[in-house]
Amino acid sequence: LGPVAICTGVTQSLKLLDPLTMKRGELRPEVYYKNQRPVLMSAKQLTEYIVLDSEPTGLASGKMQQTELTLARARDLGKNDVQFHSLSHMGHLIQAGDTVMGYDLTSAVYNEANTKEWPNLSLPDVVV
Repeated sequence: LGPVAICTGVTQSLKLLDPLTMKRGELRPEVYYKNQRPVLMSAKQLTEYIVLDSEPTGLASGKMQQTELTLARARDLGKNDVQFHSLSHMGHLIQAGDTVMGYDLTSAVYNEANTKEWPNLSLPDVVV
């Protein structure tokens, strides 16, 4: 999995999904505690977005369909024309006009030492 993963389930292990590649993974407790990673953002940092456009990419993982989203921050509507682009694993649910919550990675603060494993790292603007 890449540097950004979404937790899709918790059992005796964490079920993870990379929204960029649609690859699934599992993180067992012994591996997690041996190689702990900091959390980049938490639910308190979610931002409300309006979906301007949703285009399926053709990638899927189970029932989850990847889609390319064009988004605008809800608080910015009518104030500016700033748009964000993102890939989401919820293409089977999201349509233009929907309101979604996402992590604004353009404003995220993280330690570059945590990303040294990915020298050519290119993060999306938003993770929905």
